[in-house]
Amino acid sequence: MSSATGSIESIPAISPPPPRRIPVLLGALIVVSVAALFFSLYWNRFVGIRSGSGDYASGALILAGHLPYRDYFAATPPLNPFKSAIILTIFGNAPIVSRAFGALERLLLGLLLYLWLLRLFKPAHACIAAVVTIIASAGDIADPISSYNHDTIFLAMLSGFLASFVLDAERKFRSVVLLALASGVFASLSFLTKQTIGMAAITVVPFVVVLLTWKLDGLRKCCAWMAAFALGCVIPLCAFLLCLAHFGVLHKFLHMVFVEGPAAKASHPLDFFERDLDFFLSTKAAFILPLAALAAAWTSLNRSASGAGRLGRADAAARPGLSAVWKFSLIAMVGFVSILLALWVTNLPTQNKPSTLGVISPSALAAVFAVLCLLALLVEELYIWLRGRITRRQAQFALLAVVSFSIAFMLSLSFPLFEAMLIPGFGLIFAALLDGASEAFMPLLYGVAALLIFSQTCFKLVRPYGFTDILEPPVREAHAVSKLPIMHGFILPQSTVDFIDGTMAIIDAHSRPDDTIFTYPEMGIFYGLSGRMFPTQAGSHNVDVVDDKVAIAEAQRLLNARPAVIIYHPESEQSLLLEEKIWRHGKPIGQRAIIAAIQTLAKSYHLAATYYIPPNDQPILVYVRQ
Repeated sequence: MSSATGSIESIPAISPPPPRRIPVLLGALIVVSVAALFFSLYWNRFVGIRSGSGDYASGALILAGHLPYRDYFAATPPLNPFKSAIILTIFGNAPIVSRAFGALERLLLGLLLYLWLLRLFKPAHACIAAVVTIIASAGDIADPISSYNHDTIFLAMLSGFLASFVLDAERKFRSVVLLALASGVFASLSFLTKQTIGMAAITVVPFVVVLLTWKLDGLRKCCAWMAAFALGCVIPLCAFLLCLAHFGVLHKFLHMVFVEGPAAKASHPLDFFERDLDFFLSTKAAFILPLAALAAAWTSLNRSASGAGRLGRADAAARPGLSAVWKFSLIAMVGFVSILLALWVTNLPTQNKPSTLGVISPSALAAVFAVLCLLALLVEELYIWLRGRITRRQAQFALLAVVSFSIAFMLSLSFPLFEAMLIPGFGLIFAALLDGASEAFMPLLYGVAALLIFSQTCFKLVRPYGFTDILEPPVREAHAVSKLPIMHGFILPQSTVDFIDGTMAIIDAHSRPDDTIFTYPEMGIFYGLSGRMFPTQAGSHNVDVVDDKVAIAEAQRLLNARPAVIIYHPESEQSLLLEEKIWRHGKPIGQRAIIAAIQTLAKSYHLAATYYIPPNDQPILVYVRQ
């Protein structure tokens, strides 16, 4: 890798002394405290109506005796529902428990990113990169905080983080084996949480580490790593497969997760790439700024990746600069002031109905920028590897870049672009920019950090959650508390409380515990709150969860079952057409059969209530069987 300072042959392998303990601890404290302030502003101010309240519904179903695959359709592996059930068993069967653990996981995710970046960058640079990344990555409007996406990202990152220690010089054989074993275990757990990112963890991580250790330390270390990693993967995977076989659902699990589930997102493997290509071509204007930013940032990224950045310069300690205390004070100020300013702006009385930022929001642009940078860096790192000249720092850099890109790529199979793709790649890119940029550009980078934190905080305060046609009200409207004991811990807008409490009262009054209820397209929180099961095979009928064949069969099951209560949110024709364009190449979706079945049943049902939740135009209708 060449840079402004010379060719790679002239750059020594960098082995900087470990950072001092106080700066490391200060950085960790800032990452956790700034992220905690951000999430504290909205974590319990929305329900997640169209998400089943994150992990809660799946865990509640298991506690009620309903197993995935055996009793209901599940498109993902079983670890997340079982984890949710364990947490609810220990800490109480309430939605706030799942939400609290989701928020805690985000703090741990930010801390893990910070610790990994510390292996490559100064504590101050790792700190601000981790802060910006963990906040900007929450930008997806459909992020329920407690999410299997972030479970599997966290586990995949743990696998890669442990693998990074194997690349250290003079690592003892026993240590290599133990690290590889643990890395394999976490990769397997990631796979058991979500098959896409997990598949990357159990294939990409060992493949890259094998290539790097082969170049750096020879065949013996390479073989030891591979064998121990494979053993680590096999142990939890076999344990879960045996458990599923014990319950008689192994075949159903394999079919749902690897056949029916993917079929809802794509009828053919090439559909994934065609959808991504169509999306990017339709939003190509959003690529102009990231491409320009990549061109401007490439020299700095190249310098840092090669080891010629601030951490690698021999004269860095002698250069005048801010003390550690002032650096971390500046980072904390950027984070706290940006968040508090966003809180003040979004509470101004003149702000009535702010619009969402959409796919060209700063955080979405950052995701595009990060993916483009990672792709360019991987091409460069591959060229270096093929030349046979690679330092340990470059190997560490390459490992984190590969893990980052594989996570972003696998997430794109769920949807072409959303902000979870920033973890951990944007952290690597931003820290590299801080490490490799000239002094003149440092204020600009701090300004970008402040902009991302400010804009993202504004976005979540205005739109804490939304999915398709149901948006939840702004945080500033959340002042009411539900009368339901199970909903304690939430502070919600009055319209949301009226909907939750009113609908639960209708369910209690018009159904027995052994009756079924039905929500469409997905409001799974009511299954968990009421203890009632759905009459269909699936509890969620989102177009990217249930394919057309299953949806048509579900419509007939619904007509035959005649559930006691139907909670129905009519989707607009515009929304249906958009879903058909994204997921079915414009062909009618099978969910239209379910809609027709609901409309047929509604003719013989009584409309018990109609709820409007601003800013949505479409109502939510609650029908009861007569």
